[in-house]
Amino acid sequence: MGVQVEYVPKQARTEATDSMQRAIDVGWFGFGASDSYLVGQSVGLYPLHPTVLPILVRLFSRFGQNERSLFSFLLSNEPFGLQWFAQKPTVDTPFYRLADLYDYVRSTFGYRLAFQSYRTHWNLIESMVESFPTDNPLEVVVLKTVGLLNLLNSTEFAPTSDAVILAVAGNDPHGAKAVKAILRKLQGSVLYNRGKVNGYSLWPYTSVDLEKKYQDASAAIGSIHKVGAAIERYLEVEPIVARRHYIQTGNLRHFNVHYCPVSTLLSFVEMSNSNADGRIIVPLCENDQERSAAIAFAKTAEIRDQRQTLVAIPEPLSGLARLVEEVQRWDWIASHTPELNSDRYAREEVSRQRRGHQRALIKQIENFVGLRSLTGRILLDCYRGGKKTAAGTGRNLLSLLSDVCDENFCCAPNIKNELVNRRSLSSAAAAARMRLIERIFDHPGKELLGMDSSKSRPRCRSTCLS
Repeated sequence: MGVQVEYVPKQARTEATDSMQRAIDVGWFGFGASDSYLVGQSVGLYPLHPTVLPILVRLFSRFGQNERSLFSFLLSNEPFGLQWFAQKPTVDTPFYRLADLYDYVRSTFGYRLAFQSYRTHWNLIESMVESFPTDNPLEVVVLKTVGLLNLLNSTEFAPTSDAVILAVAGNDPHGAKAVKAILRKLQGSVLYNRGKVNGYSLWPYTSVDLEKKYQDASAAIGSIHKVGAAIERYLEVEPIVARRHYIQTGNLRHFNVHYCPVSTLLSFVEMSNSNADGRIIVPLCENDQERSAAIAFAKTAEIRDQRQTLVAIPEPLSGLARLVEEVQRWDWIASHTPELNSDRYAREEVSRQRRGHQRALIKQIENFVGLRSLTGRILLDCYRGGKKTAAGTGRNLLSLLSDVCDENFCCAPNIKNELVNRRSLSSAAAAARMRLIERIFDHPGKELLGMDSSKSRPRCRSTCLS
C-alpha cells in the first residue's frame, strides 16, 4: 500500500502486530498461513486494522465486484472509504476498523443488499443499528461490528466475544473491559448469544432457512411462459373518461378497457360496447409473433370500421417474466412455510420481499401496458380505423379519446347540468320529475302550474332593480 512504516506511530505499530497475531490465532486468516510473514506485513496495512483485511476481501468477493470494488475502496474518494478516512488526524482515529467498514458498505452498496435481504438480513441489521437509542458511541461501534459480521453469516468470521473485543478494542485493556461490559449489557435486548461457535447476533435464532425455501420455490414455480395470464390481477381495468370532451360539452363519456390474450381478439369484432361510448382493446402479446398478429387484427376491415374502438398494442411481455417469477416464488414461500407462524423475523422478511417485488412488477406493468400515466411516455402503439395514431403520453391518449367523442357525438346537445345529463336518473331529478307530473295533473290551468315564481327565484336584496 506504499505506507512509510517509519512514520507510523509506535503505539499503532504495536497495535498492528499484536492484533494481527490475535486475528491469526482466531482463524480469520485461515489455517496454514505464514504467521511471521503476516505479522511482518501488518504495519504496512496502516491505517487498516488487521481485522479489517479478511472481512474486506470476503465482502467484496461476495457482494461487490472483487478486485474492482477493492481498488475503489482503497484508491477512490468515496465516502467512508480508505482515502476519506486517511484525511482524518491520526490522533483521533488511529485505525480504520470494522465499524468504519460498516459505514462504507451501507453507503456504497447497501441498496443492493436490501434487495436480497432474505439472504443477508441486511434490512434488519441496518434498522437495528440505526434505531438503537444510546448516548454511548462505543455501543454503536459494537453493534456495527456485530452487524457487519452477521452480514457475512460465516462461522469462519463469527462475532464471538473475543472477536468483537479484538475488532473494537485491539490490545487496549481498558477498551476491552468496556466492550465486555457492553456485550453483557446489550445481551438479551439487542444482542443474542448463539453460543461460543456462532457468537452474537442482532436477532434471535430463526428457525426458517429462507435461502433453502427460495430454492424450493424456484424449483416449484419453474419458468413462466404465459406472462399475460400471470399479471391479470395487477391490471387496471377501470373505464377511462374523455376529460376534455366532458369539460367542454358537459357529456360524461367513457371508454371501457379490455385486456385479453391475442388468441381471443376475434371475439371483440362482434362484441358491443354495452353502456360505454367506446373501448380500448389491449392485447397481451407474449412475443414478437403475437405482436405482429395483434397489429394485423387492428388493421382488419371489421375493426377499421369501428371508429369508437382503439387497439393499444404493447411490446412483448416476455421482459416481465423474471419479475413475475420472483413474485410467484415469494407467494409460494408464504403459503408453503407454516413455520413462519412462529418466526416473526422470517415472516416479516417474507412479507417485505413480497411487497417489494409486487411493487416492482406493478411499476413495470405500468411501463408496458399502462394507459393512465400523465407524465411518462406510453410504450403502446395505438391503432384507430386501421391506422397508427401518435399517443406518446397518457395526456395525449386522453386528448385522442376526446377527439373520438367530438367526432362521433358532434350533434349531441351541450347540457352541463349534472343532475340532468346522466345515464341513469339521479334521486333528486326523479323527485323533481314526480313533482312536475303532479303539478301537470293538479294545476293544469295555472301559470307555471301553480309554482310560486317569487319563492323559486329569491329576489335580490341589494339596491339593484332586479
